[in-house]
Amino acid sequence: MSASLEARLAANPRSMAFARLAGLYLRQGNLEDALRLCVDGVRRFPRYGTGHLVLGKCYEALGRNVEAMLEYRKALRATPDNATIRQILAAVEKKEEEAFRLFEKERTRRMEGQRDTLSAHTYVTSMEKEPIVKKAEERGPNIRIVTPTLAEIYATQGEYDEAIAAYNKLIEQRPGDAARYSIRVRELKELRRIREAEEPGRTRDAETE
Repeated sequence: MSASLEARLAANPRSMAFARLAGLYLRQGNLEDALRLCVDGVRRFPRYGTGHLVLGKCYEALGRNVEAMLEYRKALRATPDNATIRQILAAVEKKEEEAFRLFEKERTRRMEGQRDTLSAHTYVTSMEKEPIVKKAEERGPNIRIVTPTLAEIYATQGEYDEAIAAYNKLIEQRPGDAARYSIRVRELKELRRIREAEEPGRTRDAETE
């Protein structure tokens, strides 16, 4: 079936068949091609609800729930009476609410811990005159629980070092998902590189690629 859809799309690149082929790729675990097809497809057909729905599923499979939620909302605007899309959107919104509560809790704890660490660090520095600073990607995010959604919250807030560190920890914890997390790490490193190129004076303590 994929061969016939691929041939159909090759013959007519502007066909809406991209959504069906992307959905097939998604079921086969071929997330990268599914995502590429959908991103290109919804650019050509911005009001095609099914295209946004499948793109949302691609993002959700990649753990990028914020982007999935946005695509599901676009799909719902195209087909406002679709109960299935409403259920899918509600489930992702619930995950995002829970993840954001976790993020806020961990950020508060991290900031409180940072104050304690700062005073200890100042003391050690004054005694040894040679502070040891670990790179952000080596020490990992200072959080107890790491989830793809939490990593994406860091990413959407522009905290690329923390997002990369979170995904690196996920790669260690979930080897079966390492390939797709590695794709996101590469994307985040590229975003970080672009930001640094645009802001030459910006400093960070993470490893420069």
